[in-house]
Amino acid sequence: MREPNLKPGLRIQIEILSHPQRHYLSRIEALHPKSIAIMFPVSLDDAAVDIQAGMKCRIAFSIEAGTYAFDTKITNIHSGASPSLMVTRPKAFYNWKRQHLRLDTGVWVRYAVVPREEMGERIDQPIRAYTQTVNISGGGLLIHPSESLSIGATLELEIDIPTDAEPVLAIGRVAHISTHGYGVEFLLIDDTDRDKLVRYIFEKERQSRHTTKT
Repeated sequence: MREPNLKPGLRIQIEILSHPQRHYLSRIEALHPKSIAIMFPVSLDDAAVDIQAGMKCRIAFSIEAGTYAFDTKITNIHSGASPSLMVTRPKAFYNWKRQHLRLDTGVWVRYAVVPREEMGERIDQPIRAYTQTVNISGGGLLIHPSESLSIGATLELEIDIPTDAEPVLAIGRVAHISTHGYGVEFLLIDDTDRDKLVRYIFEKERQSRHTTKT
């Protein structure tokens, strides 16, 4: 497909192809005829950013027309006051549906822990509480819960989207815990509700890009 409208400031997600569980967030800094300059990324959890020249990666991004990706290679890493990466400008792009870009924003979430049992004993407390997200995507969210949760805990979620009167309903699982918060991946969410989230994220990103330009 022809190249989507890439611009400096566009938020991206970087996936290292040799380590498919390693994802980072960043933004495009500059476009050159044969390369793209990218702000040195940040990790989605507490892990150190492990990126080296020569690594192959997938870069995904969302624009109003949809979510796209391209495969490329890190050709250089510039250190200094403003460290950045250089990647090869791709010849091909494709639609990207498996991953969801995250939006750093706070929306209210009501959650209830679904108690689990092991060997006849309850290992989760039946908590019901409110919190706000640290970030959110079509695939999950990051929260700071009012009570400690365990890895693997199942949550019933009601997510308040400012643009919609009805909350988004989902079942999630605590996938990781870090100083940034509790990462919850969606196990079950209706396609209509996921579309609400994606539309909200696209609109917030569009507003953010417009504010940055002005």
